[in-house]
Amino acid sequence: MNDQEAIKQLAANVDAAFNAGDSTTMASYWVDDGLNVNPFGDAFRGRTAIASDLHESLTGFMKGSRHELAVTDVYRLNDDIAVADGVATITGVAGPDGHDFPPLTSNFTLICSKTTEGDWQVEQLRAYQFTPKPR
Repeated sequence: MNDQEAIKQLAANVDAAFNAGDSTTMASYWVDDGLNVNPFGDAFRGRTAIASDLHESLTGFMKGSRHELAVTDVYRLNDDIAVADGVATITGVAGPDGHDFPPLTSNFTLICSKTTEGDWQVEQLRAYQFTPKPR
């Protein structure tokens, strides 16, 4: 598997853990001192903090929701660092009335590093949205 495919697989693994409600496995894809900036702008540094935030969300208001990281581009900065861009979508978030909110969509940048074993891990996952240009 080439690096682009491996990073897309890493994103799919993150999705699978989220969709299974498994915050510990999801956080395990980050390096120990990694950073996660969720779509709400909250930043969590370190695997323990990331797992805690994910656990709170996945057992709370996001329970049963679905997550998809659609990687559109992968750029290798060197042999051990790569950056991926894409669109993240979360569906199935229930509102207070029991009906699902519309899909939550944001752009993301995923910064990855290669381990000594040759696997890719998340250094940083940053969700963001673009601001429309004024007319």
